[in-house]
Amino acid sequence: MKILLLINLLIIATSECSVNAECVIRNNEPICECKSQNCLEKIYDLLKKQSDLKELNLMRKNIEELPEGIFDNLRSLEKLDLLFNHLKKISPTTFKNTEILKTLDITGNKLESLESGTFTTLTHLENLRLMYNKIQTLDSDVFHTLENLKQLLLGYNQLTTIDDETFKNLFAVEEIGLEHNKIREISKDLFKNNKNLINLYLDTNKISSIDADAFKGLHKLKKLRLHDNELASLDSNTFSSTKNLEVLALNVNKLTNIPQGIFDNLELLEKIYLYKNELTTLPTDLFDNNSKLVIINLGWNKFTKLSSRLFQNKPSLGYVGLSNSGCIDVSYGNWMDPKVLSAVEKVELSINIERKCQ
Repeated sequence: MKILLLINLLIIATSECSVNAECVIRNNEPICECKSQNCLEKIYDLLKKQSDLKELNLMRKNIEELPEGIFDNLRSLEKLDLLFNHLKKISPTTFKNTEILKTLDITGNKLESLESGTFTTLTHLENLRLMYNKIQTLDSDVFHTLENLKQLLLGYNQLTTIDDETFKNLFAVEEIGLEHNKIREISKDLFKNNKNLINLYLDTNKISSIDADAFKGLHKLKKLRLHDNELASLDSNTFSSTKNLEVLALNVNKLTNIPQGIFDNLELLEKIYLYKNELTTLPTDLFDNNSKLVIINLGWNKFTKLSSRLFQNKPSLGYVGLSNSGCIDVSYGNWMDPKVLSAVEKVELSINIERKCQ
């Protein structure tokens, strides 16, 4: 009978346990608790006998290197956690026999690069988490066999560039996280084959340039984070394909203007964040097609003119942020119209509006 084996400070194993581990019964399963912080060597022989292993958790075991062949017998493994160890390198043969693995988490190690072939046999992989490493480079074909991958998390690394071929075979991917890297530009082809993307995190990089077609074809995208970058301008067609977008974060950039019509196709948009840019005004009809907006945050800009029309005809609007946004001329845009004020009263506002600007 197949028995789930889980190793963390937990190892659910067969009745044959390592002599270095203490065994107890939990949830009607034999449990072996490894008492050593670095217990990899102590359980290595045990792993070689566990061909029915489903889950393996080796989190925080001070592992610096994975012994050759350590997972070779684990052909039934579906989930492997290697979080918060000290791995600097993974051999291309490490996962060669774990062909049905679905979740692989290597978060919080010291990886600097990922070589071709590292994940070649993992054709059933759905979740790959590589956050909080020191990855500077990715071989362009490192993910090419991962056609069933749904989640790829590469945040909090040191990536500066990503080859256009890197994600080309990730046809099923729904979430890509590239936040907190050092990426400088987004090309038109980087995500061209990722038609099922729902969440895309590009925040906290050094992005100063986004091709007008970078998000072309991403019709399922719902959340796009571009905040904390160095964007000074955007093309009016940047979001023309992202018709299902619900959350757009452009805050903490260097935007001086927002092109007219840039949000016209975003009829499902609920939250827009534009605070902490260098905006002085916005097109009067900028949000005319965004009737579902719940949050509009425009704070910490340099507005001199701002039309109240931006916030009208939005029945779900619950927050408008205009704090520290310069001197807004309320004589522009009918701010004093009673109809406008009655609508505004239904919204929780945070605004600094001066009646007279000098």
